[in-house]
Amino acid sequence: MVFQDPFASINPVFRVSHGVLRSLKLHRPELSAKERQEEAARVFGVVGLGADMLERFPHELSGGQRQRVGFAQALAGRARLILADEPVSMLDVSIRIGLLNLMASLRDTMGVSILYITHDIASARYVADRLIVMYAGQIAESGPIEEVLADPRHPYTQLLVSAVPDPRAALSVDAETDIGEPPKVIDPTPGCRFRFRCPIAIDKCGNVTPELTQAGDREVACHVAQSGAEVKAFTS
Repeated sequence: MVFQDPFASINPVFRVSHGVLRSLKLHRPELSAKERQEEAARVFGVVGLGADMLERFPHELSGGQRQRVGFAQALAGRARLILADEPVSMLDVSIRIGLLNLMASLRDTMGVSILYITHDIASARYVADRLIVMYAGQIAESGPIEEVLADPRHPYTQLLVSAVPDPRAALSVDAETDIGEPPKVIDPTPGCRFRFRCPIAIDKCGNVTPELTQAGDREVACHVAQSGAEVKAFTS
């Protein structure tokens, strides 16, 4: 897992090699001490860090370099799936693209799957193949990212897309804003959790929790969308 805060995810009293070498010792015990050192240098190279970086302390690295160390630690254990929890949200905009390119490179060249958690739809579109939109702990819509963003079916997805102007898509600039109170996610009542903020909610939305239903290459949890009605709450 790669954590959101690169300043708190690495122990500041150890050199950055500590986490990688410890991961190798725990998960790949067949390696000797020399082989662990060589493997640590290799994974550092994969994520764009030189072997000399292994001997540095966290305070000697930038935020982007610390996040690369996090990816190196994940790769050291031969991870096939990396959970990246908003890995670029605390980085300067100027260095975010480097991390996003790294994620795409790991996917394309090493066959590593990445579950990228983010609030930034633009960055998700840049690196992701599929998009899962969640609201209050439930999946609202999922599918191929270009299809979902080009034609969002769930009203909440439409709200998110309308809030992110995109020069490659004809999105509305006069989108309505979200209103209403957020739902209770602890012991919630039946019904759609987005109904209090949804301008097209019907009576059924207040009584029946919508199931995630297949619709072509995507899945949508919305009574109105499942009925085949046109859902255009936030886009024109």
